[in-house]
Amino acid sequence: MDDEPNTPKEEVTAGSGLSARLGGDECEWSQDEDGDWETACDEIHVFIEGDPVENNHRFCPYCGKRLRPLWNVREDDDYDRDSDA
Repeated sequence: MDDEPNTPKEEVTAGSGLSARLGGDECEWSQDEDGDWETACDEIHVFIEGDPVENNHRFCPYCGKRLRPLWNVREDDDYDRDSDA
């Protein structure tokens, strides 16, 4: 039996891993027609209430990148997400 402790097969360095392989420094999230959030790293995230900003999500829990929500604002929407009103 091998007495050596378990060692990782690859050395992990800063900037390596899934986040680096996906490219870019942000993970864009867009809301689908059901209200679920589709991530750039091919995951789906569901909030019971609110959106990523209202739920204090700043980083993607799947790839670790800074989260960038893309708001799906329709022409008939009176609500502007970036407005202070």
